[in-house]
Amino acid sequence: MNEVPRKLLGADSDVTRLPDKRPYGFWVDRSGNFREVAPYGHEDAAEDMIRKSSEYLTSKQIPYTFDKNPYNAMFNESWMRVVTSYSTVYYVMGDDRLKRPVPVSPTTSQMRFLNFVKDLYDLERVKPE
Repeated sequence: MNEVPRKLLGADSDVTRLPDKRPYGFWVDRSGNFREVAPYGHEDAAEDMIRKSSEYLTSKQIPYTFDKNPYNAMFNESWMRVVTSYSTVYYVMGDDRLKRPVPVSPTTSQMRFLNFVKDLYDLERVKPE
């Protein structure tokens, strides 16, 4: 998935295009590219990005198999699940039940994105979910 152009996945790197109204959440890759997610839409967005990634990789004849669980597939690729709450930006980097290790903390780019979102929407803190 990390070889797939982010625009193809619906991801953006320009935080100036974030909406004025605080979004429910995001998927954020290890480089800080983000895809906005509707309320309770993380799974649907993950499935969409996985499908698009599979199609792209197949077209380039790059063999790759994604975990059947969409969350695990995203976490295995170092994507971060983000939810904005009343006063907090929550993030998740993986699941303890994963068979493969995932980063235990956000990358510098991911942390920069989280702090930007916190400041933009006047939230109090960033913390793991």
